[in-house]
Order: sequence, then C-alpha cells, then structure tokens
Amino acid sequence: MSASGFILYDKPAGPTSFSALGDLKRTLGTTKLGHTGTLDSFATGLLVVLVGAYSRITPWIVGLDKEYEATIAFGAETDTLDPIGRPIAFAPPPSREAIESALPEFIGTLLQVPPKYSALHIGGVRASDKARRGEEFDIAPRRVAIGSIQFLSYEASAGEGTPASQGALVRLRLSCSSGTYVRSFARDLALRLGSRAHLAALRRTAVGPFRVENAMDSADPDISPRALDAETALAIGLGVVRIGQSRAGDFALGKLSALSHLVPTLTPSSDTAVFVEGGPYDGAFLGIVGWKEEKPCFRLVLAPAREEGR
Repeated sequence: MSASGFILYDKPAGPTSFSALGDLKRTLGTTKLGHTGTLDSFATGLLVVLVGAYSRITPWIVGLDKEYEATIAFGAETDTLDPIGRPIAFAPPPSREAIESALPEFIGTLLQVPPKYSALHIGGVRASDKARRGEEFDIAPRRVAIGSIQFLSYEASAGEGTPASQGALVRLRLSCSSGTYVRSFARDLALRLGSRAHLAALRRTAVGPFRVENAMDSADPDISPRALDAETALAIGLGVVRIGQSRAGDFALGKLSALSHLVPTLTPSSDTAVFVEGGPYDGAFLGIVGWKEEKPCFRLVLAPAREEGR
C-alpha cells in the first residue's frame, strides 16, 4: 500500500539510519521515505520518518532540538569517538565529583569540532572517507547549543593493570541543538578533565515534541503513517490557520485567490500550516504558507498541483 504521513521509528543498534528503513519501505509499499536526522550505526532511538508527500516537510523537522541518553566510557579515546573505533589514547578516568562540577561549563552556546569520522564534506569529500584513507585534515568548529545536562549514573571499572582496563562509565541525559555531535561532547568533556573518552552508547529519546516512547519498530503489525495535526504543527514552530471547505480545493490547486483569503489570519514573516475547517475533511493538513519579499507565498502544497506564487 502507498501512504503519506510521518512515522516515529525506534531504530535498533547495528544498521545505519538509511538501511534501518528497509523494512518500513517494504511494509508501506513505497520507496519515497526518508528520515530527518542521522543516527550512527551503534546508536538507537528516535527517527522521525517522512513518507510519500510528507518528505517535503523535512525542512521544518531537521532543525528541531534533540534529546539523548549517552553512555560515556572514560579512560580511552577511539579514533571514531565511538565503540566501533580503534583506541588511540588513554588516561585515568575523572571522579564522579569532577564530572558533575564540569558539566555546567558545557551548557549554553559553544564552538564544537565535529568528529573526523562523520558525514560532513571537506572539499566535496566525506570527512569519514578522508579519515579512513589516513589523510590529514582539519574540520572547522561549529556553533552548537546544549540546553541541559542531567547526570544519571557513574560506574567505575574494577579492571587493574593496563590503561585500557581502567575506566568509568557515565550516563547522562542532554538536550541540544540540531547539528550537535554527542561524540565530540564526550571527547571535549574528557579533555577538560584531563582524561580521554569515547561514546559507548547513545539513544535519541526526543526530536522536538516527538518522543521515543511513542515510536514503533518494524515488527509492529499496525505501523502506518500519521497525518500532521494542528497541535503538532504548533509544537514544531509553525503557526496554524484554518480554511473553509469551500476554499480548500483552491488552496490544494495552488490558486492565489485562496492565498489572498488567508492573508488577514497570517503572522507576517512566519511559516504557517493550513488545515481544512468543516466538512468531511475537517482537520486535514493542506500545506504550509510563508513569506517572500514581504508577500505571502506557498511553501508547500500537499495535493498534486502547481505551486504558484513561489
């Protein structure tokens, strides 16, 4: 069957974000399906998956803040900053008290250098490809924001002898802006404390208003896309307006008359989701209206139509 909408998907550890969607494609009978924020193969948790025509609302999802539960292994840094990589540096783990006292320094806006093993492009080539070839290169720091960090647990290793056997596992919950690398956060926190670390496990628990508790996996027999509703539109930062059933068809066809009708209800310079009011399609999501050169325009029309006024 073919369908359009969004799915909250709980990605398992192992597959990449792309390959994890294979079962969904087969279940839904469509290849037009994509996620809105990559998780590394070792990571688990929430992917907001857009199906069919909803793939076009990606720009309003990808920039949402994220929430993670991270397990940081102090004592050893790997070349990939995750459990898959090769250990490259060792240092004694810090105490629980030292970690807790340092965490407030990482809350707020800061500059962060992404991992060399990442999907970022350097000179048109993926950084991870350059790193695997042993090339030397630098990645410019990027401005990110960490909204909160909650300390969850500290477990010291009982190992003795070699540096690799001495360590500590620390679990944290953190909220951060889109584009933040938790692997880099683990590296930087350890260096601040005179230690080394890598990310041992990562679970994404939220994307904006979407929670992993409401997600499903590919084994769910009732998996199906959901339509955007007004409450969710508000939660992702869109305005909300409603258009009567008699004018909904004109909007779906991208007619400027429908756009002009909405102008008095729009907030200038803001993107606004449009829903049907009344009739058999009451509450149906029609598309998104925005502004261009101080004039309203169609940002997105879900129905097959020519989008005039863009």
